[in-house]
Amino acid sequence: MKDYYSILGVSKDADEVVIRAAYKALAQKYHPDKASPELRSNYTVRMTEINEAYAVLCDYKKKTNHDANQVKQNTPEKQANSSQQQTAANNKNTEFKKEMPYWLNSLLLLAVWAIGLYLIFKFIILKN
Repeated sequence: MKDYYSILGVSKDADEVVIRAAYKALAQKYHPDKASPELRSNYTVRMTEINEAYAVLCDYKKKTNHDANQVKQNTPEKQANSSQQQTAANNKNTEFKKEMPYWLNSLLLLAVWAIGLYLIFKFIILKN
């Protein structure tokens, strides 16, 4: 099984933004249209690997399956079980992060900021 992390040149704990940036940089570098005719076939093969790696690592389910298969192939059974437990714990954290939309985070931050301003105005400026 291929190690998609090494193909894209990212660490195993890289987030989506880092994976996307690595993909874009490699896609620009190894795009077959930018290669000379002699290197076009090599670039095509390399670009196919890059596209496959990005397709797996940007999809949550495919990435989880890939990581689980890597653990099974590369480590003894005891280490695989502990790694799977750690992956399961990380997946729960990731799922929570995906459920909370960006606008809700912004709204909560605005509410905390508004309450802080209200308290400053009431207790410091009005001194009540």
